[in-house]
Amino acid sequence: MPVVVGENIGKIAGGKRILSHIGFEVNEGEIFGILGPNASGKTTLLRIVGTMLLPDEGSCEVFGMDVVKRERAVRRLIGYVSPDLNYHDRFTPNEITNFYRRVAGVDVEKVREVLKKCGVIDIWNKWWAYLSYGERVILTLAIALGRHPKLLILDEPTANLDVANRIVFSNLLLDEKVVSLVATHDMGFARKTIKRCIVLDEGKIALSGEVNSLIKKLKFKTAIEVAFDAAQTDKTLNSLCSSYRRRPDSYDVTFYEEGDDDKIALVRKLVGLPHLKGVMMNEPSVEDLIFWVKSHNNEKGKDD
Repeated sequence: MPVVVGENIGKIAGGKRILSHIGFEVNEGEIFGILGPNASGKTTLLRIVGTMLLPDEGSCEVFGMDVVKRERAVRRLIGYVSPDLNYHDRFTPNEITNFYRRVAGVDVEKVREVLKKCGVIDIWNKWWAYLSYGERVILTLAIALGRHPKLLILDEPTANLDVANRIVFSNLLLDEKVVSLVATHDMGFARKTIKRCIVLDEGKIALSGEVNSLIKKLKFKTAIEVAFDAAQTDKTLNSLCSSYRRRPDSYDVTFYEEGDDDKIALVRKLVGLPHLKGVMMNEPSVEDLIFWVKSHNNEKGKDD
């Protein structure tokens, strides 16, 4: 039996549709991803699964229990990690953990075990105000794991983390082997940690399947991010590469090339341009994947 089953989930808030016809399943032993850019509906979907929001349409079950009808029973099985959690500056991890021991039955030794595994046990008696952002995130995850949850729900767990802490976080999730539902727009983290996913765009499922398979199917490997200090015309950009995306709120542009020869040729063209500030090659982001799908769908529509 799947751990989580969402069927035709819909949510409307303030007269605006946030989620439309969302369906997915999370299986035993799996780290499942909900990928998407900011404001795509990821957090809303997590909150519905975690019983913090009611769906306006459809249904969701966790371990066979409806999240609306059996809200309390579902909550007892969940560990929830949110970037919004915060504590008084003069609370220590020791005090925070013991508070949750009293109110939620958190296993203090499990929390300490996780902190040791991550190499941050020395924060145990430090004030919250003196903890780095990465240490705070790891402590929050440790407390969630201290509940010995059957399902772990994580909302953008690697947002604002440096590379070292992202690796620590990813390795910890893989080692713990807890069924997890993770919302993220961090493609590097997703490729390392998540196998199957859905990709949301404006509250709808744009893609679904295995993360690495989706990238391979889209047939592009490199996003070439170019910073300009002045606007470039479409004619200029098209002369450089037929596939590109303007970055919002800036003059920057992302080009997409697959073949090595094409990448080299593009960089050579860019070097000769005025107003060029910098060039960087990256793996595609979630936003890049969605752009690629939309552009290919538009091309298919023209052909049809």
